[in-house]
Amino acid sequence: MRTRGLILVLLAGCDLGGAGKPTDSGSDPDVHVGDTGHNGPQEIAVSADSVDLTTHVGCDVERIVTIRNEGDEALVVNGVTLEASSEEFVLDDYTSVNGDFPWTLPPGSGYDVSVGYAPVDAVADTAVLRVESDDPVTPVAEVALSGTGESYTTNQDTFVSGSARRMDLVFALDTSATMEADWEKLDAAMPTFLDALADADSDYQVAVVTQDDGCVIGATPYVTDGTDRAAQEGVLHDWIFHDAPGTWTEAGFTLLEAALSPANVGGGGCNEGLLREDAYLVVVGVTDDAEQSTRAWSTYVAGFQAIKADPDTFVAHAIAGDYPAGCDDALGGLGWYEASVSSGGLFLSVCEADWDAHLAAIVDAQLGTAGVFALSSWPVPSSLVVTVDGVLATTGWSYREADRSVVFDAAYVPAEGATVQVDYTVDAGCDE
Repeated sequence: MRTRGLILVLLAGCDLGGAGKPTDSGSDPDVHVGDTGHNGPQEIAVSADSVDLTTHVGCDVERIVTIRNEGDEALVVNGVTLEASSEEFVLDDYTSVNGDFPWTLPPGSGYDVSVGYAPVDAVADTAVLRVESDDPVTPVAEVALSGTGESYTTNQDTFVSGSARRMDLVFALDTSATMEADWEKLDAAMPTFLDALADADSDYQVAVVTQDDGCVIGATPYVTDGTDRAAQEGVLHDWIFHDAPGTWTEAGFTLLEAALSPANVGGGGCNEGLLREDAYLVVVGVTDDAEQSTRAWSTYVAGFQAIKADPDTFVAHAIAGDYPAGCDDALGGLGWYEASVSSGGLFLSVCEADWDAHLAAIVDAQLGTAGVFALSSWPVPSSLVVTVDGVLATTGWSYREADRSVVFDAAYVPAEGATVQVDYTVDAGCDE
């Protein structure tokens, strides 16, 4: 995300190294629009009569304005002020370098000041930079400033608080040989995962799919919140370390498609009962490779959404190689990255040494009752607008950049069944 540090852009002919030092106006090609032509003993000139600071919402831009003395005698500058319609404009008069007012400018010299703009919305803003001096003809020189925040794509994410407490979680685990260390990390994080589900009083079913036919290994196709805790950990351990990779082990979407097929989840199927009509369907891809299924990721996501009466109750998360170039020995998780972003899920790094935080974040992202709502795209934080059942929420929540989530304080968590809507501008990066 972008910080609020100013981005320095010099006007033609300005030397930042000379900020605060008298500059030689004779060597500067700028048109001194503040030059009145009166050729008096003191004559003020500024390097522009207007400056457009338009940039994208969430970005910062800075411009240098040079104040010069074009007269024959020393010019005394008594002050530089900014009158603005909004706090999005800022002025730096470089007094730390130039010294306190008044400034004395010998003939042919100048001082630099900067004006900055950091728009938080797409509203046009204006300001006036005023320079007061002892110029007898132009005692106040003005520079008109303007700026508008240009918007990127806007998003609107809608959640129902508490509805995600009931969930069917299915891991598609890559069991290729390069994943052995990652099986250890997944297994080590499972107690944290189960703790997070239990702490949220979740109604859950968890399964791990590794086989080409989609059938979960063993007599039981899933563990639940009603399963003995030791038994849950034991079954999950056995699923994770069942080292018998099939043809499609690096094709997680294909494994999930088979696992959730009507033949497998229906009556008499190997995964009977795994898919509940009134529960969220949460899939988690775990791999160190790009997705190897034969069709586009969007085809599989559409198919999984079609399984549910409400397509928004399907979410894909991934623990995969960093997008797009990968990390360590892992390739970028292409396919899983797009699926997780499009469905509002999390994309987490397979190269992290400890996965406790990964699995806890997946639970938090699902549980509206925990007051955590994971956004589908990276936002410009200052653009976030949150409403609960149509009422604007101005306090009681914050933005958590680590997992691009809106997080409500404990006392402000929306009631179960409340509709939480988050509108924002998508952050596509600053181009200044």
